[in-house]
Amino acid sequence: MIQIQSPSIRFAFSSFLLCTVIVFSGFQSLESTEIQVNEDSTGKIKKEYLGYVADKEEILNEDLSVFVSYSEEYRPAGFELDKFVFKISSLESTGYRPKVFFSKNAKDGIENYQANESLKLFYNVQKNTAYRVYVYENNLLKFLKEYSPSELKSGKLNLHKSINLYHNGSAGKVVDHPTFLVVPSKYSEIIQTANQKDEIESENQSKPEGLDFKYIPVNGSPYDASKEDQFGPSSHSSMYGTRPQIVLHKNPDGGICIAWKDSEKENLHLTELNSSLEIKNELSIKMKFPLFGGYSKDDSGNYYIVFARENRDGDFRANISLMKYSPTGKQLGNFDLPIDRENFDVMSPISAASSRVLFADGKVAVHMGKTQHKNKSDGLNHQSAIFFVVDSNTMKMDTDLSTKWVASHSFDQRLLFDGKDFVTLDLADNFPRGFSLRKPSGSRVIFTYKTQHIKGENRSNDNNTYSELGGLANDESGYLVLGSSEKSFDNKVTGKYLNESRNLFMLLVDYDFPSKEVLSKDGKRHSNLVNPEIIISEGENSKEIFFYDYGGGKNYQQRVGVVWLTDYSDSSKENVARPKLVKLGMNKFMALWEKWSANSYEGTYYTVFNSHGDIIKKKSHLGNYRINRGDEIIEWNGKALWVTGKKDYKSLKIITLEDTKVKKTERGFFNW
Repeated sequence: MIQIQSPSIRFAFSSFLLCTVIVFSGFQSLESTEIQVNEDSTGKIKKEYLGYVADKEEILNEDLSVFVSYSEEYRPAGFELDKFVFKISSLESTGYRPKVFFSKNAKDGIENYQANESLKLFYNVQKNTAYRVYVYENNLLKFLKEYSPSELKSGKLNLHKSINLYHNGSAGKVVDHPTFLVVPSKYSEIIQTANQKDEIESENQSKPEGLDFKYIPVNGSPYDASKEDQFGPSSHSSMYGTRPQIVLHKNPDGGICIAWKDSEKENLHLTELNSSLEIKNELSIKMKFPLFGGYSKDDSGNYYIVFARENRDGDFRANISLMKYSPTGKQLGNFDLPIDRENFDVMSPISAASSRVLFADGKVAVHMGKTQHKNKSDGLNHQSAIFFVVDSNTMKMDTDLSTKWVASHSFDQRLLFDGKDFVTLDLADNFPRGFSLRKPSGSRVIFTYKTQHIKGENRSNDNNTYSELGGLANDESGYLVLGSSEKSFDNKVTGKYLNESRNLFMLLVDYDFPSKEVLSKDGKRHSNLVNPEIIISEGENSKEIFFYDYGGGKNYQQRVGVVWLTDYSDSSKENVARPKLVKLGMNKFMALWEKWSANSYEGTYYTVFNSHGDIIKKKSHLGNYRINRGDEIIEWNGKALWVTGKKDYKSLKIITLEDTKVKKTERGFFNW
């Protein structure tokens, strides 16, 4: 834990933002990770520069030096450096907190002296040593930047580049910055240990009812949802799904297997946990291709993993492989999807899309989006989804169940086995335009969205769906589908990636949906007119609208039976993003999502409901427990379970959430 002893040092954001620079050297093994801070009033430094200063260099003390070259009229007038003594176990090191004062004549709105770097603050470091810079916020030291030995050949670390001393300067302003720590990289584990202990203690004190978590140290760098894919619903990137990163499988013995891709090496890790969520085995598999496309397991513990790579246009070598491994990691089989223009035309696998893998009934199904090679007729690289099934014993494709085209464009995918058939769900933008549900006997649109037309023309080319897939589950009464979308069904309310708040919704779909008729109008069948016989849920029916496709054809649309689970109204402040679905039991489901403003994460929420959309537990705030954008959440012992990565700690974070209506007892499975 990081503690501050001196009452005169308050690391908090108030009228000024404090900035401390610390360099640790000469570390040995530490018995404690506690950091104590005391002020050294004898080491305070204050500098004031008046008039014009040209290329002035000064040694401030044994640690620091400064270079100055500017005119007071437009530049800062000086700075202060407060000195502190930092103690970590028996070791001591010095730290400095700079405060920059700007001239009363400095111009507002200008990043003063950034162009010529007129104020440079240096800290003396050891040569041939790598250093890391951390920012201190909320009692944690967050990794910011690493400097290699080649960048520090002069023996000086350019602190002004990390701290950005000349940012936000204006007339008469005093500027402070977040606390920065600089440590030799080889000692960064000490900081990480202190951080992790402090964060766990803080989380345990504030975690919501029904939620538990656990960190598992791993040998690698897993995907970190708090650092990656940080874009909101107003971003172009939110149109698409994403590649799998951390994929979960529930084992027959009550444990789980976590497959996760190392972001620093081309390795796939398989972390097996027992029923108490403790590590019982770990495997590391060298990836055949650099992309991880998901995995599944059979009841004997064999792994089925998809690896993929991007080919260049015109390169028809195999680029999607389904690999079979024994429980000990021995390769038992391999299936390479045949690639050619006429069949599985795949240039870029998992492109602007996701990928799902599922073992069931002696077969392995794979459902993914892809971009094809240049089309012979129009010379374009079209995007769509494919679906193929492989016999798990022979590792040969079942051609009767496989298909080279599912939907297009297909920007996200889901996959389910209902006890008899593999069922797929696609986020399609054109052919068809809607959530497309499919099984071997046929496909139907179950939800559709508005369309922007090309200005002045009766045609459209709107790739935006204004929606996200959430999840797909089956219940005794039908298939339950979760998603988020903009509520309005009006082609005039388009033109931006985000036009109004995204809200959470569900649909219940008849098991026999392929047998229901595609509706006709004006003598033509219209796949985007949702047949009321398909939708069982008793929700909102929209008005009937139409759009002109790219060829000018008229397409009618209508939504049926949509049950809205949230009612956000201000798109600048509240939107449903990354929706996830978990079936907790018969006729009981949990939805989780991240609430975002147009561009920023605001928190994670959940609700519990039945297959008719009746709310069992109203919307509840979980805090900042992040959700992986491209990965699914599973049911475990009647709870929702998901896993995120913590790169700074080289750990996996396992999170469980149960629907509890009574005061929580002490029977939690985590012991902290």
